[in-house]
Amino acid sequence: MTKNRKKYITLAIPYVNAKPHIGTAIEMLYGDVLARYYRQEGYAVQFVSGTDEHGQKVERTAVEKGMTAQAYVDNMSASFQELITAWNISIDDFIRTTQPRHQETAQALWRKIVESGDVEKGTYEGWYCIGCEAFKTEKELVDGNCPIHLKPVQHTQEENYFFCFSRYQNRLLEWYEAHPDFVVPKAKFREMKELVKNGLEDVSISREKEQLSWGIPVPGDDTQVMYVWFEALMNYLSVIDYGRNKETFAKWWPADIQIVGKDINRFHSVLWPAMLMAAGVSLPCAVGVHGFITVNGQKMSKSLGNIIDPIELTNQYGVEPVRYFLMREIAFDSDGDFSHHRLQQRYSSELANGLGNLLSRVTNMVEKYFDGKLEAIPAIEKFGESQKTAYHEAFAQLAFHAALDAVWSVVDSANEYIEQQKPWVLAKSDHQQLQIVLQHLLFCLELIAEWLVPFMPETAAVITNAIEAEHIDKAEPLFPRLALEEDSKV
Repeated sequence: MTKNRKKYITLAIPYVNAKPHIGTAIEMLYGDVLARYYRQEGYAVQFVSGTDEHGQKVERTAVEKGMTAQAYVDNMSASFQELITAWNISIDDFIRTTQPRHQETAQALWRKIVESGDVEKGTYEGWYCIGCEAFKTEKELVDGNCPIHLKPVQHTQEENYFFCFSRYQNRLLEWYEAHPDFVVPKAKFREMKELVKNGLEDVSISREKEQLSWGIPVPGDDTQVMYVWFEALMNYLSVIDYGRNKETFAKWWPADIQIVGKDINRFHSVLWPAMLMAAGVSLPCAVGVHGFITVNGQKMSKSLGNIIDPIELTNQYGVEPVRYFLMREIAFDSDGDFSHHRLQQRYSSELANGLGNLLSRVTNMVEKYFDGKLEAIPAIEKFGESQKTAYHEAFAQLAFHAALDAVWSVVDSANEYIEQQKPWVLAKSDHQQLQIVLQHLLFCLELIAEWLVPFMPETAAVITNAIEAEHIDKAEPLFPRLALEEDSKV
C-alpha cells in the first residue's frame, strides 16, 4: 500500500461503557490476521489498539457505581487487554486516552487545527445523545429518540468551540476522487460520498467543563474540555508519538489501513480526514469498514440474552477454532451471523475431520512406511500456484474468508489425493510411487501450515513441528472431539 515495506494498522478504540463482546473481538481479529500476514511477508508492522475513556457516559456510570472515573476506566480497560491476551491478538501497542501521551498529542493537534483558522467559538443549542456521546440533528431523530439507542435525547445549550466542518466539503470530494480506494468496500465509500455531497454542518468539538469534567482540557481555555469523539480520533497519532517524537511519527504515518465498524464509518472517512487536512497532516491510505455480527439472525442485546462473551467462547472451543470459524464464516465487507451450531459443524467437518485427520494420516504413514524419515517435495510441478495467487489476492482485498477458501482447497485436494493414490496399496506394490505420494502430501501440509499462520498461528506451528521433525511420528489429534452440552443448540 505504501513505501518502505512498512504497515501501520489501526483498530477503532472501543468505548469503555461495556465489557467486550464478540463484535469487539472480531474487529481485533481482522487486524491481527492482517498484521500477522504482513509480518510473514517481511514488512515492519505497527499494529495498535486501545480504549476510549473520556466522556459524559463514563463519568455518569462511574458515579452510579460509586467509583472515581479513573478507577472505573482502569477496570474496564483491563477487560479489553484481557481479551487481547485470550485471543492471541498480536498488538504492538495499546493506547488509552487517559494516558499523558495521548493528552499531549491531543492538545498539540488541537493547536494545529486552531492555527488553520477553522475553529470558532459559539453557542450550541440542540440535541445530545449520551449513549452515542454525539450531537443529533432534528432530521436524525426518530419520534424524538436517538435512532441508535431508541432513547430520548437531551436538549442542550452551551458555549462550545466549533470546527468549521462545512468548509471541507469540496476538499473531501476532491480527495475521494483522487483516491478511489480510500474506503473499502466500495459500497461504504459511496455512502460517504453521498453524505458529503449533501452538505456538511459545522460541529461542536468541546463541552463546558461545568457540564463535563471528565475530558482533556482545551489548550488555553480552562472552561472547556475536548468533545470525546474529536479527541478520541487523535489516538491514531498519539500512539505513534505525534507532537513528541518526529522520527517515530514519520516512520509510521500515514496509516496503511484503519479498520472500523460500519456504524463509525462517517467519523473515520469524513470527520477524521477533515481534521487532518486542517492540521496539515497527511491522510491515511485506506479505511476498511467491516459489518456487524448477529446471533442466530438477531441483533445482540442484553434483553434477548444473546450477547456472546468472547472469552467464554474460547474457553468452550479453544482459541484457534474460534479464530478459524469467524474468519471463514463472516466476510469482512458484510454482516455475518454467529451460531454455535455452525461453529460445531465447521469444527468437526473442516478442522477435525479435514485438517486434523490429514495430518494424522500422513504422519502415521511416513512413520509406518519410511521409519519417520521423509522430505516434503511436490509431486506435481507448480502445485499450489493457483491457490497461492488466490490467497494473496484475497488479502489484498481484505477477503479473509476467501484466503481460507484457498487454504482449504489444498486440504481437500490432499485428502482426495490420499483416496485416489491409496498409499496403503502402494506400500505392497510400488514403494517408489509411495514415496512420491507421501512427499507430495508433506508438501501440501507445508503449504497449509505456512498459509495458516495469520489465522491459526499455534496450529500452524504444531503442523510445522510435526512434519519437520528429525523423526516424524504420528501426530496427536489437532482438534479433539468436542464435549458439547446437550442444550448447546444456538
